[in-house]
Amino acid sequence: DADWTCTFQALTTASSQHEASLELCRRCRAGTEDEWEAWLRQYTEMLVSESTSWQHAGRAEAMLASNPVVVPREWILDKAARAAETGDFAEVHRILEMLTKPFETPTNVAEARPPSLARLDANTVGEVGAKAAEILQDADFWRRLCPELRVADAASEGACASIFEASEHQVEMLRAAMKRDGVFALPTADLPWQVDLAKLARSVEELHRAGWPPSFIWVYDEPWIMLSQLAPLLRDVLGSQPCFDVAASRVPPGEAGIAFHRERPLAGLKTAGITGEDVGFRADGTPAFASIWVPLVDVPQTGSCLMCVPHAHDAGYTESGNLHWNADMLQHVRCLSMGAGGAGVMSHRLFHWSRKGDAVQADGTPTAPCVALSFAVAEDAFESPRLPRRMLPLPPPQLRVALAAGQALTRETAGSFSAEMGQLFWDCFLQCSEHFDHAYSSSVYMARPQ
Repeated sequence: DADWTCTFQALTTASSQHEASLELCRRCRAGTEDEWEAWLRQYTEMLVSESTSWQHAGRAEAMLASNPVVVPREWILDKAARAAETGDFAEVHRILEMLTKPFETPTNVAEARPPSLARLDANTVGEVGAKAAEILQDADFWRRLCPELRVADAASEGACASIFEASEHQVEMLRAAMKRDGVFALPTADLPWQVDLAKLARSVEELHRAGWPPSFIWVYDEPWIMLSQLAPLLRDVLGSQPCFDVAASRVPPGEAGIAFHRERPLAGLKTAGITGEDVGFRADGTPAFASIWVPLVDVPQTGSCLMCVPHAHDAGYTESGNLHWNADMLQHVRCLSMGAGGAGVMSHRLFHWSRKGDAVQADGTPTAPCVALSFAVAEDAFESPRLPRRMLPLPPPQLRVALAAGQALTRETAGSFSAEMGQLFWDCFLQCSEHFDHAYSSSVYMARPQ
């Protein structure tokens, strides 16, 4: 569908039918030149019937006086709202002043346009840009790639509503475990997912064979359904909400997986206003950020399961710096082995890694890759959501592609994809970057191909 405001601005400024066609394609990001030419022939016939023409000065003057250049678009208002939430009202006043002069072209001409969600000009951006245009716009591209999964399926929203619930006693027990250990596990039996985990695991393999990083599994509905099912329970236990830090992993048998690390520094990635004793923990001891690891296949102790050191035995958990490894910690290492569909919930300060799984099982058969999803929940004061939460439970497919591209650039190890693929990911993210949190966009920018 064409953008109403941009359509009439293009008609206002054009001096010929052909010029209007090109302007409509450029401004409205909808329709092809042939489609606009067919519609514009009817518009030209209307002008002739009214005894006017494209070049008639009266036509342009009348349209300029009737059709605003700027309207209060949702993405512009969202910028103002986010700034106001931090106490910065300068952006609010600037946008208010701009909207009181709707017939004037704004200083930032992008604010007279709809958000650039879907269309790149394949004639000008080259082969990589044309591919970016395809994967942003064409949901069928992804359906063909992983035919067992869904993209923007009507039935998915209902599945998102099937949330996990826990009694008050269970919530208290889980909260106590998080404060004591910095981690707790939810067994598969307690998590009746509304998705087929085996299909998800196979689809990660399909993506891998096609050359796509595992994070692109988040283009599909199923991971978002899982996040929606689990998020209310995590909110009850931890007081945090999804922040769009989503990922997936595929660890081949016999190879090392996640390196020794903590998810965040003491004060997180958003350090403004966090000083002294405020180290990302609330007064009750719960963390302001937690990551959730959900294996899609069974992960025995001999596999690439997560290993961690509980809070009580970790000297660096609440101290400055990142890693404080000592020999005594070896005595308290905990293995988070679990079945497909279980969930490990970890504080941002938990010292954890994944072991190098055995390449061959006890019966001599090869071990399958360890495939898992992960996502995070956070308090906004600690880390801003990467996308507005109003996008949940099922973000638009274009934004899923852009998020997966950003995650591939910022999380995947160097050399895990080609330079051309890296450029493709950057092009995809760039087209949708205005929808993302500024701090996250900056991190993707820093990780872009040089």
